Amino acid sequence: QVVNIFCERLLVVCSPVCLILLSWTFPRSRTIMILWLRNFCADEFVSISVPRQLVLQNRRLGLCYKMLQLSFLILSLFYCVYNRFFMKPYEVHPWAVGVFLAETLSGGDPAIPPHCKHPAAYSHNQNSAGFGYAPTACKTLPGEEAAIVLDDNKGLFLATFADETTVWQGTTGDCGAVAREACAGMNGTLTPVYQEASGGSHFSCVLREQFFVQNPEEQRIQLVYGYEVDFSKGKRSDLFRGGILASADSAGPAHSMEEQNSNLVTVFLALDGQACEFGGKSQWRHADSIGGIT
Repeated sequence: QVVNIFCERLLVVCSPVCLILLSWTFPRSRTIMILWLRNFCADEFVSISVPRQLVLQNRRLGLCYKMLQLSFLILSLFYCVYNRFFMKPYEVHPWAVGVFLAETLSGGDPAIPPHCKHPAAYSHNQNSAGFGYAPTACKTLPGEEAAIVLDDNKGLFLATFADETTVWQGTTGDCGAVAREACAGMNGTLTPVYQEASGGSHFSCVLREQFFVQNPEEQRIQLVYGYEVDFSKGKRSDLFRGGILASADSAGPAHSMEEQNSNLVTVFLALDGQACEFGGKSQWRHADSIGGIT
């Protein structure tokens, strides 16, 4: 039926062009063109074409047709729900995110690792770039030196090796043989360097020491995070805050937010998308992670 309609329309378009060319070439064909134009006008403007319809009485065919329509409708609804076409996206901003060292649990004296028993075995002579390593001991660093937060809480650097330079300075009354002996008696990777100004006005003792950090793998990391969504497009009149900082979420204007129950679940994933454990498990319920996950 579609092919027939297309052919009829094609003839309607092409026939006048052909008749005009014929009348221009053969004068006698003008009468034929006039008759064709009269019939064409009568068919197009005087008569009305009614489309034909074919009805098939078949239960199986009708049921199959309705099932196809229903399946297409269900698939369309599922596609819209899956892609959330009916939901308006909003930008989520980090709020009160922090990564830092937690207090280490006291479990008795930890075992001395092999690299602390024989630190000299890990010495390395200087290469062309001037880097050399000669650790002499293992030491425990204070919390503010054992870990450094990187890039606005996007990373945490844990020190495993330290190259420390200590400078001891004194004035006139402290200079002399006593200060020189005290400087020479300081233990370090390299021999301490004692320098005294002419006239004994001041002196300095420079001590360089390289050592391993004691048990860096035993450090406990604590993660705290929150998020904020502004539904008012920058007006901050309709905010939502969630996370693991408090026992409940907050919603409303910034100056008068109300608490709401939270069912947040924190899931830890590796870079390849696989679940990984943090603190002994990969999923943390909100009730178990209030105040931070360690």
